[in-house]
Amino acid sequence: MNGTKKIAFVADNFMEEKFFGGAEKLNYKLLSLLKERGFSIDIYVHEKLSNNYKIPENVYIIESKGYPARDNYEYILSGKAICASDLAYIHGFSYMHRLKCVHNKIERLYYKLFRKKKYQFWLNKFRKRRENLQNTKNVIVSSSVLKNDVVQNYGIDEKKVFIVPPGADVDVYKNIAQINADTTVFGLIAVGFKNKGGYIALKAIRKLRKKHKNFRVKIITSTKNSLINSLIKLYRIEEYVEILPIRDNIEEFYESVDCQIVPSLLDTFSMVAVEGMACGRPAIISRRCGACDLISNDVNGMIFNFDKNPANRLAARMEEYINLSYAKKKEMATNAKNTVLCKTWDKFVENIIVILEKETAKV
Repeated sequence: MNGTKKIAFVADNFMEEKFFGGAEKLNYKLLSLLKERGFSIDIYVHEKLSNNYKIPENVYIIESKGYPARDNYEYILSGKAICASDLAYIHGFSYMHRLKCVHNKIERLYYKLFRKKKYQFWLNKFRKRRENLQNTKNVIVSSSVLKNDVVQNYGIDEKKVFIVPPGADVDVYKNIAQINADTTVFGLIAVGFKNKGGYIALKAIRKLRKKHKNFRVKIITSTKNSLINSLIKLYRIEEYVEILPIRDNIEEFYESVDCQIVPSLLDTFSMVAVEGMACGRPAIISRRCGACDLISNDVNGMIFNFDKNPANRLAARMEEYINLSYAKKKEMATNAKNTVLCKTWDKFVENIIVILEKETAKV
């Protein structure tokens, strides 16, 4: 790359540590690696969360500065399609998609009739984002399920939407640990218990315990949720479920299980699935989860359809895994790790640069 190219990045906020979630970490990784490659970066945000940023040359508050002027930058990147841009990175599902997946017909009707202000607020945000996307040159998404949402609900030409899976720190994880030979241990990380499919998992465990006794499920979530504890007792699955507190060292958790379950109601990707695979832990994953793009059935994990009785479908897949031979489980673990070895952050940003320079460069 000849010379320094200026980028304006537009987002709600920007963080360089103590991330709120996967989207904030992704933004940080993207901009830090772009800077390493010689790009000069200005950031436009609604909220400034630090007075000592290291990556951007300048930080502007949108309410004071306004959106970046196109003539001042080679490229304008927008997180969440806050404004029209050269390239928008969409992290989350559209409001229409979330209504369909998370709420049933009665709940959707309730929102429209009795929570009109909240419904209208999100509907207006959806319409504004749709307008911005339709005036954006190209769109980046993390998975095929998110691409389908962008094409169908925002009305974007699918030729303008590129799938670029996020990277992962795959090199920090240890070699594959031993798999349990007698009792199969499943793992679920469900900090947002409902959206991550926690209640679906409990129902699946209840069904599975009627056929199998030699399995356990470790679940990372809030230990203070009385509803979860009550359901575990109601379903009589106390001896099969271990609730663990949220922790920083997630690697030890992955190494303590044989297979991860990812029964998300909706998830644009799922970094936990990739990190688990980096530890040699295959995933039994919902088709509504973007990381299912990485899974080949019975090779490095299993996919289950979410429509109609997802708990039964998850239980069936868990049973399939339990019944696999030790050799097959070991093979699946090796395949899972090999699948994500190339999913590095360097590869992620290289793909972004290719799209920027080939698809959105100024004429």
